[in-house]
Amino acid sequence: MDNNGEPNFVGRVEFRVGGKWGTVGNEGTTKAFARQVCRVLNYKDGEVLNTKKDFCTDFRGKDWCGLDAQPVHYTHYECAETDDTLDQCTRQVPGSFSHEGDVIIECSDADMKNEDDIKPEEGSVRLVGPSDSPSTEKHGRVEVYMDDRWGAVCNKGWNNVAAKISCKLMGYVDGKIIGAPGEFKSCQYKGDNYCVKSSKDYVLSELSCKETSKHLTECGATDKLDCSEEMTAMMECTGNGDNSGHSQKIDKTSNTKKPILGQLPLANPYFINCETVPDEFLFSGDPGSIYVGFCEDGCKDDSALVYGDGIYDENSSICKAAIHAGVLDNRGGFVTVKIGYSHKTFGESVSRNIGSIKKSWAKRSFTLSKTIGFHKKLSLE
Repeated sequence: MDNNGEPNFVGRVEFRVGGKWGTVGNEGTTKAFARQVCRVLNYKDGEVLNTKKDFCTDFRGKDWCGLDAQPVHYTHYECAETDDTLDQCTRQVPGSFSHEGDVIIECSDADMKNEDDIKPEEGSVRLVGPSDSPSTEKHGRVEVYMDDRWGAVCNKGWNNVAAKISCKLMGYVDGKIIGAPGEFKSCQYKGDNYCVKSSKDYVLSELSCKETSKHLTECGATDKLDCSEEMTAMMECTGNGDNSGHSQKIDKTSNTKKPILGQLPLANPYFINCETVPDEFLFSGDPGSIYVGFCEDGCKDDSALVYGDGIYDENSSICKAAIHAGVLDNRGGFVTVKIGYSHKTFGESVSRNIGSIKKSWAKRSFTLSKTIGFHKKLSLE
């Protein structure tokens, strides 16, 4: 789910457990889990993007974490390469877990089975730390993939426009340069050395980026690499992103392809009596949850109460409300119950010799409909 709660190829993972949608915590969650989730959604592969606990709070400049009203269903969701389904994976139910730790994954139609073997796309950008590996911070040496190798950028012509382009390529919101264009030793930063080992490590220099440029390769001259080791371009990004350079492959799934969501199977029907109301455990799902019940006969003359007219308060008898709504008669039978949101007022009426009661606001509501043959067959299998 994206930051707007819509299905997407990148976002937080949600499971429906006990009728309630909830999230998965990043703690102990493996890449193989992301791969399994993405395959369920009709992608080839997937990866976990989180680099720190509160990653989802500012991913791409927005809050992608779950809602406060949602539970965190699982943490430590670990899958083996040999697992065929998510049911085969191991997981833990957390005692308490903040949504700031919700896992963010990205699905792709590229094969990401061994990330280190993925050939980056020409023009991809990464941030490198003082150890010459992808930076664990939001700042570092800027490197671009060109001619089948990663190379540094000389800081001649290096400016905030170029830094912003680079940071956005990695998924960040914005960026700025460290030091000044053409400045010596700007790659000595916060007590660490980010400078290249040799001037042969440069692949771009004399940058002249425009706001409309999308890649550094569109604004750099590769034939003017007269730079010393201490003229290594540095920058700092804001927001959250992927410093590795692997997530910029153009053959990864674009956001025009939505995940294919399977039809949620209905639970087996609940055999309910005249007194059963939706606020009981069996019908405890969040709004939008759909259940099939099988009512006993003779509920028309039962003493159970009905609140509402078409839309019913959650303390109403399901079976008697179904007769009131014309969904069932006094012989009972299958009824489909859909849980709704809170409702300000519930009307009163007399229908089929059943009088309903007027009532004010309730936390949840429900509506009733006939159970079609397909639902009957599905729920009885």
